[in-house]
Amino acid sequence: MLFLLITALLVIFSIIYKKSKALFAIDFIWMYILIVSAGDDLADRSVYLSKYINVNEWASATEYMFNLFMNICKQSHLSFEQFVYIYSFIFLLILYIATYKFTKNYCVVIALYFIFFFCMDAVQLRFSMASAISIYAFTYIYKDNIKKRDYIIFSILIFLASGFHLSALFFYIFILLPKFSIKKCIYFSVLCAIIGYMMVYTGIADEIVGAFLGGKMMVIRNDYGFYRQVYTAFRMIIAFLQYFFFYLLEKNHRKRTNSNSGMISNRRLLMDQGLKMNIIVLAAIGVLPFAVDWYRIQQPIIFLNYCVLGNCLIPEKKHKLKLINLQIVLFACLFSIVELSLLVLVSQDLFETIIVPLFFENKFGGI
Repeated sequence: MLFLLITALLVIFSIIYKKSKALFAIDFIWMYILIVSAGDDLADRSVYLSKYINVNEWASATEYMFNLFMNICKQSHLSFEQFVYIYSFIFLLILYIATYKFTKNYCVVIALYFIFFFCMDAVQLRFSMASAISIYAFTYIYKDNIKKRDYIIFSILIFLASGFHLSALFFYIFILLPKFSIKKCIYFSVLCAIIGYMMVYTGIADEIVGAFLGGKMMVIRNDYGFYRQVYTAFRMIIAFLQYFFFYLLEKNHRKRTNSNSGMISNRRLLMDQGLKMNIIVLAAIGVLPFAVDWYRIQQPIIFLNYCVLGNCLIPEKKHKLKLINLQIVLFACLFSIVELSLLVLVSQDLFETIIVPLFFENKFGGI
């Protein structure tokens, strides 16, 4: 209970002190402690332990970069716990560097991340690294005046991220964003959903994944049930609506200020680009009946949404503006709480296998 209370306090202080570098560092340390000191019953931890012990046996069913990372640590005679220490530090560091590049209100971003989806990143070791690298990659194309060099760096980083989790390959689609209008993105999203559905249904996706890994990895999984598919799709739509709320809010503020300054124009461009990202990522709904875990590709986009929120907060020169910013952040927190609640409803064992080991059975300091 103490760990959950400390986390809640950090969330509150991070919302109040949006630009505090000291608090930003404290948040990092606390997240790191929660991950590396989690209870023994943390979901997937036993699976990764088995992969680490039998790293060569799992090579054909594990992404190449993650397998390489485990091999390096094991050949260095590091224990599994030491592997987790190093791995978690690197992924959090990459995430923090990306956050710092995206927005000056970085503590707000971390506060929302604490609510949703930090607990998932603490469990999904492969995807957490892929997600962090992908988010950092977006710093090169989620901006104005994108150059050819930026596209090249983005492509290299996404390929690197796919070495930790194959779903990162989906983000190559976003190279096309500057060429698409919002209307075209809607058509493109629907088309991608249909193509994804057909590729998985016909087994083509299975062959592609198998060729990439050098072994067989089944993509089609029908054991989740219609109930979980619908709830997952609904949760993805809620995440989209969260960003759409930010988008309308910023648009309304732009009309009230009646400003066409370079800063406002640049922010509008980034907001439009973010909306297109959120529309396209909904294409994953098309493959949920076969692989419900595809919802994960929305997580890096949600984090980018938090960064957009940080950039949309109005400079607080008056007390009234402080209240407006607080309302914006509280609404964002509400959306994130709804997303987390829906996730708990979809995965009924999530509380016992993730929340409890992280916050109630954490072994840090023997507390």
